[in-house]
Amino acid sequence: MTQRPLSPEEKLHIVRHLISGEKYLGQLSREYEVSHTVISNWHEASIFEVGNESQ
Repeated sequence: MTQRPLSPEEKLHIVRHLISGEKYLGQLSREYEVSHTVISNWHEASIFEVGNESQ
């Protein structure tokens, strides 16, 4: 099964669910068929980007 690429907006939507505590990493991974590692990387990248915006 090949997953279609997710847009930046969709990735942000997933990360927002994770940050808000609305859904757990495992839930998001299963729901969107994306590995835990990939979602964690998106999360880390989003934190890094926010940190750079404040400088």
